[in-house]
Amino acid sequence: MAIKILVADDDPIFRELVCDIITKEGYIPMQASHGEQALDILFTDNEIDMIILDVMMPKLDGWEVLKEIREYSEVPIIMLTALGDERHEVLGLKKGADDYIAKPFSYEVFVARLNNLLRKVKRARLSILAIGDLTINQAQQLVMLKEKEIELNPKEYSLLLYLARNKDLVLTREMILNNIWGYDFEGDSRTVDTHIKTLRAKLLIGGRYIKTIRGSGYAFRVDENEDNSAKLGIDITDLSFEEARAQIQAARLVKLQEKAAQLGIDITGLSLEDAKAKIQEARAAKKE
Repeated sequence: MAIKILVADDDPIFRELVCDIITKEGYIPMQASHGEQALDILFTDNEIDMIILDVMMPKLDGWEVLKEIREYSEVPIIMLTALGDERHEVLGLKKGADDYIAKPFSYEVFVARLNNLLRKVKRARLSILAIGDLTINQAQQLVMLKEKEIELNPKEYSLLLYLARNKDLVLTREMILNNIWGYDFEGDSRTVDTHIKTLRAKLLIGGRYIKTIRGSGYAFRVDENEDNSAKLGIDITDLSFEEARAQIQAARLVKLQEKAAQLGIDITGLSLEDAKAKIQEARAAKKE
């Protein structure tokens, strides 16, 4: 898949010049003449890999656009400006820019910085994400649950990849809508909930990594105490989330009953939490 770079600058001559350089380097340029248009393009096309953003633009300036983007995306951003003093460079980097180039700049310097930042994008595209029992091969767009291939449609794959790349972060429904469906999508947040439900089901036990954050959205997290089926000696690969959870709880209870028998206590009929508490009390009393 070709790399797309959005160039946002109100000077048409300079914008065309930058786009020509980008094309010569083998990438696909996209153009925006002001801040609002840049945001519209970014949130409509979720395959933008980098943004080259001018500071001085009409409607929304570069600082405002940068702030808006960083609320939803970590796409690499190079700031361009004629304000070539150190104070503005530091300000840009503090606000979330990945690099800052003052106009006018040399062809060689621009190309070097462009390709340096894009190397990270290329590595990320080719990398394999291994999270818990799930493996995502981004080069092949292949998702595996242990040794089992999981078939996803393009939208489901994009959703999973977005969640996985933002592992442990809370992603609001609005952030998910903007990044996966686009800024101008006319549906509502129920679209996200419906797709999350379907994705969880297709991922089988891997769906447990998608956490619902009440009042906010979703997060992709692996909890150690959820990821120990192998330690318990059970295979939950082909099970649904509910079936796998039931098997894990049953296996844990068996382990706890073995520990309780060694301590000479009875935990029959207790929940997992109550059984753990009773065992801890028995251990404490034994030490005394």
